[in-house]
Amino acid sequence: MPKRSTAGPRPASTRGRPDQREAILRAAAKTFAEKGVHASTTREIADRASMQSGSLYYYFESKEDMAVDVVSVYLTDLIGQYERALATQQSAVDLLRELFRLSLEITERHHDEVVILYQDWQILSATDESLPMQMDRVETIWCDVIEKGIELGELRAEVEPRIAYRTIMGGISWVPRWYRHDGEFSLREIGAMQAEVILCGLRQPPRL
Repeated sequence: MPKRSTAGPRPASTRGRPDQREAILRAAAKTFAEKGVHASTTREIADRASMQSGSLYYYFESKEDMAVDVVSVYLTDLIGQYERALATQQSAVDLLRELFRLSLEITERHHDEVVILYQDWQILSATDESLPMQMDRVETIWCDVIEKGIELGELRAEVEPRIAYRTIMGGISWVPRWYRHDGEFSLREIGAMQAEVILCGLRQPPRL
């Protein structure tokens, strides 16, 4: 399948009934999160959406296209919330706390999409190159905040922003794998704890 080339996030298809399309995406998200994109079939998705499997192709060219659209919903929400946080002009340390909080709250809304993004990244990025562009935007936001903190003396000068970002995202991206809604801590509390653990290493120690 040729890779789609776009200048930004792919616009959602307008073919067919919007409610039916949303039902397909919900069914696809559940199926892909449970089995992975490669092992899932359009028949399973159609059964879950209470449709004939052939009807899916009126809305989507392939199951890979479904997966891209499923994940794009999450990334669009995430980036939009990040950019609103940046507009508040908080300190770098407070912004990092806010990015942690938003990441975990949005993960709760898009649990299946996050699982799909990380377990099937190779398939997704090979299908639509706008996804790597969106992921690059996520990385840039985090790195810009870290760089701002270094410039202002809030964070250690020896910190390499991209290494810090990848360490942070490694922790955040695994939360959907082990988090339980009936567990001891909420996602908000987990995000706050993750932020404090990371910030203890990133913050510039006070001068004596």
